[in-house]
This record gives sequence, C-alpha cells and structure tokens, in this order.
Amino acid sequence: DSVGPTVGWVTALTPRFTAKLTGGVQKSWQAATATADASSQWNYIFSADLGFKGQQDTTDFTATRSQYPFSNGTETLLTEFELTEKHDINSKLSLNAAGNYQFAKSPPVSSGINLDKEFGGSAGAAYHVTEHSDLTANYQYRNETLTGVEGNIPDHVVMIGIAYHPFTATQLNHDD
Repeated sequence: DSVGPTVGWVTALTPRFTAKLTGGVQKSWQAATATADASSQWNYIFSADLGFKGQQDTTDFTATRSQYPFSNGTETLLTEFELTEKHDINSKLSLNAAGNYQFAKSPPVSSGINLDKEFGGSAGAAYHVTEHSDLTANYQYRNETLTGVEGNIPDHVVMIGIAYHPFTATQLNHDD
C-alpha cells in the first residue's frame, strides 16, 4: 500500500514548448512474508514532462520516480528517463525514435529476482494508409540487469502491425 500528497504544475512555456511537473512524498507499506519482516518508509516521487511540437517534429522528454510492483509481490521505487521523437516526412509517412534508461531502488522486503537497471532504444516508421489506419514497423532493443542474476539480458524485438484509430485528434478535441 502507498499513500501521499503530490502537487503539480502544467504550462505552455511558448506556443511550441510545454511543461508538466509534479512532485511529492509517498509512504509505502509492504506486508511481511515468511522470509522477511514488514516495512514502511517515506520516499519522494516526481514526474516531469517537457514537450516540443513543431511543424514536422514532436519531441518529448519525461523523467519519473514512482512505486513499481514486481511479480513476486514486492515493489520498489523506479526512476525512469525517456526521450521520444516523431518526425513527419510528409502527410503519409512518419519516423519515430526513442531511448530510455531506468533503475530501481532495491526493495526493503525483497525475495527473488527484481529489476536493477535497464536501458534501451527503438526506431520505427508509420505509413498512414487512411485517415483512421496506419501500417507500422518498429525495432526495439532493451538491455536489463536483474538482482540475483549474473550479467545483462539483451532483448531485440521487431514488430510489424496495423494501427486503427477511429477518431482523429481534431474529433477528440472538438467541443459541441
């Protein structure tokens, strides 16, 4: 369980640059297991998002620190930094790229294998077939280091797909 206050600020710095910032503290409790005692602690959490929207480019930088659950029943504070870029070549074709780095604080009540740190990147393209559908192709690389496991775990993924979006951005923002 976790509880705590946060405060935030959202602004348009210029017509092309936006900022969203939140921060606060959070108390988390983890119940005892057969091998570990219960624990609780206060931690600071935050979220920051800086965005740029140009004629052909959309760039976004995010940084977050928040609670993250593991499949073994424990949770940790996960800190993540991510940079994404989308470049429209023309009205039909766009390219995208992203990079991220994240690391986890070791849980006070820990058993098993948990994330220590991870970094990765991706690149892809989207061809806009119709107003509501795209053909997509993406490559993603991820490299993880886990607690209790020797070495790194690399991961490569190639995805090809069809994306259907029934509403356009202008339809979603339209007020009647």
